[in-house]
Amino acid sequence: MKNKKKNQKKTRGELKAIAAWRRKTVITILVLLIVILYSTAYFNGAREIVEDAMNGTEITEVVQTTFIPVVRKTLEEIQIEKDNASLRMIEGTPLEEASEYIKTASETWSIPVALFTGIAKQESSFHKNYFIASDVDCFNPFGLKPSAGQRPDGSYLMCFDNWNQSLNYLGYLIKTHYFEVGLTTVEKIAPVYKCGGWNGSSSCLSTVDNWIVGVYSGGSF
Repeated sequence: MKNKKKNQKKTRGELKAIAAWRRKTVITILVLLIVILYSTAYFNGAREIVEDAMNGTEITEVVQTTFIPVVRKTLEEIQIEKDNASLRMIEGTPLEEASEYIKTASETWSIPVALFTGIAKQESSFHKNYFIASDVDCFNPFGLKPSAGQRPDGSYLMCFDNWNQSLNYLGYLIKTHYFEVGLTTVEKIAPVYKCGGWNGSSSCLSTVDNWIVGVYSGGSF
């Protein structure tokens, strides 16, 4: 009789252990699935979808306090590596003198370094090529145009006093006129930056694809 009771206790204990193990396994699997979904959504610019799906359960708290900070840190490290790679691409070019200003503008306006270097690659081959020789002294390898359309000397480029001024202008322009209205990729930025929008001239719009390729070749995106 005593042995029978012991066996019953042992069986109940084993069942409890198995049940606890199953719960932990299920929770672990769910946590991993949420982390995978969250990181994938983050890369696709859909982070809000995952945040809405996580609704205050214990699993959510575990993910938010334990896993998400690690994912974010990894993404930040990846972006830093890309920024550094983009800056290395301008080493040995005339644009190298603007490296620190590009980095500062990137941090100030939350814009990838690659977008600054990529535009400079496409518009001036990293501050090398200009239609008018004097444009090289205008700190504008980005193809930024003056409001009047043309300078008195015939150039179609804006002139700035220094790198800090030109890069902050470009950073502000991209942040407010592009990123904040949903134009966050090179493909979306291209027709507006290059031609003033899809209502630009057909001859200009026909060059948009080449502009995109040129920008991508000048940075680590």
